[in-house]
Amino acid sequence: MIPMENPNWRSVRDALELVLPLLRRLMPPVISTLHVGPSNGAPERYCITLKVLAEHDLRVDEKQRVIEQARSIIEHCLQKRGYPPNAVPTFEYGVMYANADRNMNAVGAALKSVLPELGTLSPPIVSAFQLGPFSGEPDGFTIYLSVASNEEVETAQRGGLADHVRLILEKELLVHGYSFEAIKTFLYTVVSQKDVDKAGGWYMFLR
Repeated sequence: MIPMENPNWRSVRDALELVLPLLRRLMPPVISTLHVGPSNGAPERYCITLKVLAEHDLRVDEKQRVIEQARSIIEHCLQKRGYPPNAVPTFEYGVMYANADRNMNAVGAALKSVLPELGTLSPPIVSAFQLGPFSGEPDGFTIYLSVASNEEVETAQRGGLADHVRLILEKELLVHGYSFEAIKTFLYTVVSQKDVDKAGGWYMFLR
């Protein structure tokens, strides 16, 4: 199910928008949120990411404190708005630093730049998606590469397609000054575009 067509997704979105002014008063302030729900549209087990503005990396206890404070505010709002009460406690929360977008955007821009070349490989890459650490670190990215069908996934795995993509993307990232040490930690996974479409899009990998 496409997220915007899911009433549960919209309910969580609306609640998060309502409480954002309160979240921004926390220390450190939560300046925005990201929510991802199950691909089957169920109300349980949403992942709520809190994007915090912090001058330094938070200690474990500092992260836990802001998560618990935000959780209390969000749960109260959801309950008042009639969200299924048994679903609310199943939500999971994480922290993302405000500067995390920098590396995510850099990798995304590199992928977009090389995508026409990736489309000439055999089998061709239909689309790609990057998922990096919420901490904002430049390493540990997973690059998802989609081909048209499950049969082509098998062909790609036998032919070492991910290794070809790795070389192309590494070259593009290095040209733009991305850390060589970080690039070497990237993981590459080939998936079927049919499975991605069936799940409602790339957000399936954010669960």
